[in-house]
Amino acid sequence: VQRVRIVADGFDLTGTFTVGVAAQGGTGPLPWNVSAAALQSALMGSGSGHVIVYRQQLDSGYGYNYTIVFTERLRPQPRLQVSASLDGNNARPVPKCKSVHVL
Repeated sequence: VQRVRIVADGFDLTGTFTVGVAAQGGTGPLPWNVSAAALQSALMGSGSGHVIVYRQQLDSGYGYNYTIVFTERLRPQPRLQVSASLDGNNARPVPKCKSVHVL
């Protein structure tokens, strides 16, 4: 299970981010508020294997938490890499990754 948070301190968040595993490449630019289904499709299309993605709106700040669950590889996963071109008050991606055996 790995998590990515896209967050800003105000309601002026705009821009894109990419996410992926270095060895497999990554997604193309995704809007800061991409749906869970679209992020899931982009990750699977980038060679990251089968994943399930959940999106949750943040309680504080402005943005989303994306939880990415790897369902095929039953071993620790490489850490996801995130790059972003975000605008807004203190806008930033925050990878919160831990590598665990899943499903």
